[in-house]
This record gives sequence, structure tokens and C-alpha cells, in this order.
Amino acid sequence: MGVLTYFADELLKLAEKDTFAGKKKLSITPEERAAFNARLQEAGVPGGCSLVKTEAGFSAHTHRARSDWVSHPSKFPLAKLKFIESTG
Repeated sequence: MGVLTYFADELLKLAEKDTFAGKKKLSITPEERAAFNARLQEAGVPGGCSLVKTEAGFSAHTHRARSDWVSHPSKFPLAKLKFIESTG
């Protein structure tokens, strides 16, 4: 393995670290965070799951489970949020 190949591989590893389920993570706006927190309140869960945003949309997750991707945090099914939170 040449030196350039080694460094190219290392740079690719670093670039891929900021991913979730193989998708690049994006910043969550305060409005999106507020919509997610409101949806958690509506579902009756205290916030035991996290929110991630990628180019595929939004996903709620714990260390054991992840929801499907939705287009906006207010679109999470309440039953899905309750299930995801129960895995945490």
C-alpha cells in the first residue's frame, strides 16, 4: 500500500464519521427541535429518545432502536415514538 493510498483511506474514514445509518448528519434548527419536543409531549413520552436529521429526513432513535425517516419532526407517528422511547 502506497503512502497516498493510506492517507486517502484515512481521510475517507474521517469523512464518514459524521454519519447516521450511512447518511450524512445535518444540523437541526430550533424550530425543528421544538416541533420534535412538542410531538414527544403529545405522545406522552418524557424525551427518552433523540432526534437526527439527514438528507433522508428525520429519525427518532435510542441506542437500541431507530424509527423510519419522516419529512418533518411533527410527522412522527405517536405510537412509533412511544415504542422507540420504550427501548431506551
